[in-house]
Amino acid sequence: MICKKCGSETDVLLRFCKTCGEPNTPDVSDLNNDFNKHKTNFLRIFGIVILFMLAISAMVFYFDENNKTVNNDEVEKNTGVNKVRQEYIQQIVEYTKKDMTIPSRIDELTTIVDITAEPNSIKYHYVLDNSTTTDSLTESYINSYLKNSVCNDELIRVELIDQNIDIEYSYTVKNSDRKLFFKYTKQDCE
Repeated sequence: MICKKCGSETDVLLRFCKTCGEPNTPDVSDLNNDFNKHKTNFLRIFGIVILFMLAISAMVFYFDENNKTVNNDEVEKNTGVNKVRQEYIQQIVEYTKKDMTIPSRIDELTTIVDITAEPNSIKYHYVLDNSTTTDSLTESYINSYLKNSVCNDELIRVELIDQNIDIEYSYTVKNSDRKLFFKYTKQDCE
């Protein structure tokens, strides 16, 4: 709107002219012109917001579709998570080996002979004495016992399993071809 006294442009919503202080008395044409100006600005802003939202949607769709073709191992390799996890596993294995004597007798049947850092897991290697007691140990019994031990140990859960570090157990029966292998993951403990 144009001030009738000084001729400067002023907002139709102001009661007085910003320049001379004259009271604004807009007529209908001033209100229509001002409304059309605000409507045009609103439509421009609305259009920009819609275009921005469409661009964001397209990017989300694009990245979502691309991520479907990439498996988690590739993502971890690219982000370095796998390397950090492997270094953490190696440190745990080294610390554990320093803290215990290997080989070491665990019970009357079992000797731990090694602990190794594997890709995404820690592997415990055992030798079982070949005896009638060993023959009576079923694979399902050992599996149940180990799973319960791993999944219910708070330290193992927090420090390893919840960090997607698996626990593996390898058993070789002395003077026999019998070998047993067990692996426990985060999914096994849920």
